[in-house]
Amino acid sequence: MKNRVSITAEFAALIKAKDNPDYLYFVSPKTRYISTIVSFIFSKQFLDKIFRWRQQLTKEIDSIVERERPNLIVDLGSGYSLRGYTFCRKNLDLVYIDTDLPDVISNKLQILNKINRIKRVENPSNLHLTVLDVLNDDLQNIISISNSRAKILILAEGLTSYFSLNQLQIFFDNIYKVLKTFPEAVFYSNEKMKEPGGILYKFIRKMLSIFTHSTGHSFDDKYDFMKYISKWEGLVCEFEDCDSGHLIYKLKFQK
Repeated sequence: MKNRVSITAEFAALIKAKDNPDYLYFVSPKTRYISTIVSFIFSKQFLDKIFRWRQQLTKEIDSIVERERPNLIVDLGSGYSLRGYTFCRKNLDLVYIDTDLPDVISNKLQILNKINRIKRVENPSNLHLTVLDVLNDDLQNIISISNSRAKILILAEGLTSYFSLNQLQIFFDNIYKVLKTFPEAVFYSNEKMKEPGGILYKFIRKMLSIFTHSTGHSFDDKYDFMKYISKWEGLVCEFEDCDSGHLIYKLKFQK
């Protein structure tokens, strides 16, 4: 499990490094080697087309944070994302909780300390790295301990695409309980849709899913996802975007 989670986080960091070179600190030689093999086989234009949605997703989630202006952000399965590190420096009143499995959190803390030494800065005191398994731990406890009256923004960027249908059930049960307990909280995430494409496109997506152990469930379209979410009574779903087969949405509880 340790290596599976780490390599997934590293691939995401490698993609984000195109916009922020600090992400390269999180990419191991093994992941660089795999990336080199892939880039040798396929053209840069072809790979850019496949990975463009991941870069765009990060930018859109960043825009949502800017727009919502929350007091408390809980980033689920944040991996090696530097969003919290960046936003906490810009807003000292913001409490940002990065969560992931133990191995990722431990490695992330070490690398952030390395970046801080190189740049001769301190780690933001309002950024908290917290171990959390979203399929087994109670998310509600983290929010209750932090600040239950804050304007809460819960994020899950690219996380649910790795879940099976059974795991999605557990995850949304957890999210539903939190949103019902804290009516001012909102949840933003994305889901992958079934995408049309040629044989070459499907082949590379399959190869990458093997490397990253990504075998998650795909919804047919946004209506299929809406039907699925309707099982949780009181959840209101708003669509932010649906581009390149990936749906960005907002969930909120309404009595």
